[in-house]
Amino acid sequence: MKELIPADNRALEELFSDLGIEIVSEPLFDYGKLYSREDPYPVIFPSTPEQMQAIVGRARKHQIPLRVRASGHTFNGVSLPQKGELLLRPDRFDGFRFSEEGTVTASCGALVWDVRDLVRDYGFDLPVYNGGWAGPTLGGYISAGGFGKGGLSHDYGGLWENVREITLIDGEGSLRTIARQDREFPWIFGSYGQLGFLMEAKLKLIPKEKGETPPYPLGASGKIVKRQTDDPKENDRPPQNGKQNRLFWFSLLVSQKELMKAWIDLYKFVKAHPHEIIPEGGWAGPVFKGAPMGYYYFIRFFQFNPPLVYPQAEPFLVIGVMSRMCTGDRASNQRTLQVEKAFIDLAKKGGYNLYPQAENFGKNQDFCRYYGEEIYNAFLQLKRQFDPDMIFNPGVVFDRVACAQRNRPSVRNN
Repeated sequence: MKELIPADNRALEELFSDLGIEIVSEPLFDYGKLYSREDPYPVIFPSTPEQMQAIVGRARKHQIPLRVRASGHTFNGVSLPQKGELLLRPDRFDGFRFSEEGTVTASCGALVWDVRDLVRDYGFDLPVYNGGWAGPTLGGYISAGGFGKGGLSHDYGGLWENVREITLIDGEGSLRTIARQDREFPWIFGSYGQLGFLMEAKLKLIPKEKGETPPYPLGASGKIVKRQTDDPKENDRPPQNGKQNRLFWFSLLVSQKELMKAWIDLYKFVKAHPHEIIPEGGWAGPVFKGAPMGYYYFIRFFQFNPPLVYPQAEPFLVIGVMSRMCTGDRASNQRTLQVEKAFIDLAKKGGYNLYPQAENFGKNQDFCRYYGEEIYNAFLQLKRQFDPDMIFNPGVVFDRVACAQRNRPSVRNN
């Protein structure tokens, strides 16, 4: 494997001058404001598959790491470019087409809520989309795994149960379309973008109104219009006045038989951090200071669960607490990180799954130990197959050392 040698911005600007590279001087932050890129960084907004393939080919030839960031709706800083990396932002991949009955094919740079609103214009709806606000793009939602708002996943399962196929450009510059029946398909969900640049996904549709059968608009295509009033790019910006209270989620993914024990452990966690964890907006779980302290989502099982999200072939529950955490300055960040380390320790001790793809657990995680050797090594083999030079999003799950031989036991009990 070739060694990645960090290039300076001038060298990158010369190398990609014909492909629309820009040097951005403003600091770049993540959603939680714990992590940032303070110095100027290079970025390209690719707009066609051919342009993207040219970028990958040149990056591979010169061993330039590629970092992919859509709306940056993460807590863990994994989409922030490191020194010598080229940042790719998929904003301009925002098309759609109706080409197969019961589906819409949408580009992965579009916001999930914009895709939802688009198909509603035609009398359809998405079975599963995120709650909260219009933060995640379709590509980001897939890379995280994807649970549905409210009771959507209770009825339709996770996002992965509602996608027919995914098209990506891998680390060799090849355009691949991966269908549900392909063995690689379940590994794309929750993969942190390790297998390539996500281009588009064919999504299942349901009628917007129950009992109705809207006509399928075969052949309709165009651009997905941005309709959301909230600007996800606020994730990029620094905290106001140097500090900011952000709503952090502390989630456990558990089986039905683990539910009561997990609630007890969460209650103890909240009580152990009374100044940092103040539950907000809960509707489930033990009563804490006169109100339910947590949240609860049931994820129905149909065909598979992604190994990188929840590896058992069964329904599971997402439970946890929400709390506003002060971040932005060194002292506040350190307190937040200490609380999150305690939460990781809770999950390890209880043998629970976490949601590191979306929450701030990836920076404190040894993924070989977390996933266990079987899952970790299988993912590593796919990484080598799709991205043999490991140029996509390095250092998130894998470094460039052959780590399949690391002899470490799994921390999970399930």
